[in-house]
Amino acid sequence: MELIFALFDIILPISLILLTLPKVRKVSIKWYIINLLAAYCTSSFIRNLFNVIRTLVESNKRCKLLACFFKLILLKLYAFMQIICILMVEITFWITFYAKATSFALILLILFFCIFEIYTIYAFKTNFLKVLYARLSIIEFRFLSFNIFRIIPVFD
Repeated sequence: MELIFALFDIILPISLILLTLPKVRKVSIKWYIINLLAAYCTSSFIRNLFNVIRTLVESNKRCKLLACFFKLILLKLYAFMQIICILMVEITFWITFYAKATSFALILLILFFCIFEIYTIYAFKTNFLKVLYARLSIIEFRFLSFNIFRIIPVFD
């Protein structure tokens, strides 16, 4: 079952991304695909690490039974070590949870930039944005020329 999960979760998407890389001719889209690949690898690694930490937390319950034996011998040392162990597990649990969320946000951000670049290429090819930029450049030129010729310092 773990092998099937690894195949569909890690190997298949990464190989699909790598197979689309030579098909794309634009360099910037290739960089977005490489960034998407890096973000997906990071998120899949963090997701698997998150599952390992979850099993570690569940196995911590089994460790408590083993530690009951040491509780009889060294009560104070056991209590201190148990607090440290619980704190370390909780800290690593929250760090991996945060890394999992940020890597997912990174994937969404890269996808947004890919779609945005495709939209702007399409918009420039269909002359949607060229008219807007032409109007803005004329307005900016008039504004700058007005300021330059109206406000001229006079030195006596």
